[in-house]
Order: sequence, then structure tokens, then C-alpha cells
Amino acid sequence: MPANLEIKVSYKNLGKLQDGLKAIGAKFIVVLAQKDTYYKTDKGLLKLRIDGDKTELIYYNRNEKNAKRWSEYYTLQISDSKPEQFFSRLYKVEVVVKKNRKLYMYKNTRIHLDTVQGLGTFVELESMVKTTRKAAENEFKFVMENLHLPVEKELRMSYRDLLMAKRGIQ
Repeated sequence: MPANLEIKVSYKNLGKLQDGLKAIGAKFIVVLAQKDTYYKTDKGLLKLRIDGDKTELIYYNRNEKNAKRWSEYYTLQISDSKPEQFFSRLYKVEVVVKKNRKLYMYKNTRIHLDTVQGLGTFVELESMVKTTRKAAENEFKFVMENLHLPVEKELRMSYRDLLMAKRGIQ
């Protein structure tokens, strides 16, 4: 099962990160307009992500109480033209998260500069395990330190959880 080490930080001025991204050699990849529909499940999180003409179902599990936020996840590419209608017949929709995401890459670390509808702006890092967890952890630490991310603003929850809390949904 694929895994990554993650952090999400509330960050008011995403433009301030440009110098740090350039200094570490992070490569700009693309701007994404993503719509994530979260479905009610008994364990983990299940979301349908629609991003332009790409659609995937993503299941992940992460213990938000652990000191390090390791995630294990599965993805399934969907080619049907109406996946939302299909999955909403199987699962109850909890919440829909819409965001614009600027994606950068530094080696095996995805750096997301996110503007989330109804929530604000955030930075997310996801250091993917390609060889060992220790290697991913070292790369994660390097990016954190060099981007000077304020660890004290870490949010230990998904955008789903943040949006549901804001709306008073359990």
C-alpha cells in the first residue's frame, strides 16, 4: 500500500513561499481545480476527486493523533462519465470540498499551495515513501525547514473535517 508523510498548515500569504520553493529547486507542475466529494464510511476516508477530465476514487487512513501524520492510501482511476451519480447511490455524501491547488514537486515531496472554498489558504506537504520511511522523513524535514513552515499552525485534520466543523456537521 502506498504511504506518505503529511502536514497541512494554515498560511495567509502563499506568494511568500516562492523564494523558498525556488531556493530548494522545487519544480512548478500545474494548477489544479479539484472537487473532492467525501462519502460516509465506517473506517478511513473515501473521496471522489474530479480534476478536469481526470477522476479518481481515493481511500486513505491516517491517525491524526500520532506525532507524525503517516497516511496509507489507495487510488482507483475512474473512466465513467457520471461517477458522482454512481457513488452517491452507494454512499451518503458528507461534504464537497472545492479547491484551487498549485502543485510543486521537490524530489518525492508534493507541495500543495491550496485555496479552499469556504476555508482559506493552506500549504500541504506530502513526502511519498519511494524507498524507506526514513528517507521520506528526512526529505520531509528538509522541505519543512527550508520553506520555514510554521509548525505551530499545523492542522491535524483533512479539509473535509475542517469544512464539516465549520458547518457544525458531526
